[in-house]
Amino acid sequence: MVKYYVVFTISMVLCVSFLTGCDSKYLKTEYVEGVITLDGTPVAGANIGFSPVKGSVGAMDAYGVSDADGVYKLQTNEGKVDGGTTEGEYIVIVSKMEYSDSNVFEVGPDGTKRMIPKADNKLPEKYRRVTKSPLKKTVTKGKNKIDIELTSK
Repeated sequence: MVKYYVVFTISMVLCVSFLTGCDSKYLKTEYVEGVITLDGTPVAGANIGFSPVKGSVGAMDAYGVSDADGVYKLQTNEGKVDGGTTEGEYIVIVSKMEYSDSNVFEVGPDGTKRMIPKADNKLPEKYRRVTKSPLKKTVTKGKNKIDIELTSK
């Protein structure tokens, strides 16, 4: 079930990047890593996305997944491992989806039913969407250590 979310997350980042026209082959990226915590406890398996603040010229999306100790390393939208992202201001989105073995039916725009995996976000919803996330971080030139501290309240 985790593979569905990984594929979805990568697809989402690639689609956004395609639409914004960013290409890290021509942009200098900076290394970014950090620890993600919820109420002071490291979060394993969290999906982290850095999305440029509106108007950030040359900035590009990047994403990562936290390990067992809550450590994440950003990779570029083309999948360059530990590639980081460009300098700039970012809105940070975070989720941790857990999928069940059961599926739910969804009606598509054409009226057809389709089966999708049932998923629950194990982190507060306020961090999941770029339009609502209160998290803003700045990537600077050089190696960046950007910890992400979430609260359940």
